[in-house]
Amino acid sequence: MKEGNETRQLMTTLRPEINAVLAPIAKKHGLKSLEIGHGTYSASGRFTFKLEGLQEGGLDKDAERYASLSARFLGLPPLGTEFRNGPHTYKTVGLNTTGSKVICQRLGTENRYLYTVEVVKALTAAQAKAA
Repeated sequence: MKEGNETRQLMTTLRPEINAVLAPIAKKHGLKSLEIGHGTYSASGRFTFKLEGLQEGGLDKDAERYASLSARFLGLPPLGTEFRNGPHTYKTVGLNTTGSKVICQRLGTENRYLYTVEVVKALTAAQAKAA
């Protein structure tokens, strides 16, 4: 029987290998993503992974969180709103788990940055006034 620490290490090792096997399956079925998510393990050596998939056009967890909380509680602009900060343009793509920071993607790249809710509200409001 494996110790808990060994099981956790095994899960860490398996995760990228399993995700690599799942990637062609996702592509074959036209999915945006298919990968293993949260995992649990017991002292007896038993472990499980959650399988998570996202269809094209679907919202990931961060985007769902933004869409459900942004207007109702935080006063943020709609998901996908673009704004400028310095020489770069960003698009709102999600909200972090605490709801304190907005995940923004720099247009033209895959790079993502965290901005506080207050900064995003101020930048989008200033841009709306200037338009």
